[in-house]
Amino acid sequence: MSHSFKYEGYTNGPVEGTNNKIKVIKRVAYGFRNFANFRIRILLALPNTYIAINWKNKQAARAKVQARAA
Repeated sequence: MSHSFKYEGYTNGPVEGTNNKIKVIKRVAYGFRNFANFRIRILLALPNTYIAINWKNKQAARAKVQARAA
């Protein structure tokens, strides 16, 4: 009995690629001073992911609120 999915055309390749890119950034990011810089570097390297797009939308919303307050 197999416990795997049997769907044609579906692959976890994009997820594996994202994980690999994050691991490479982590290896190279030895000199980053804090986690925020590491997180921003990942978001810059992966601009089309859901997390990066959501982060950009939050930043735009914050800027809009700050503009109204000023």
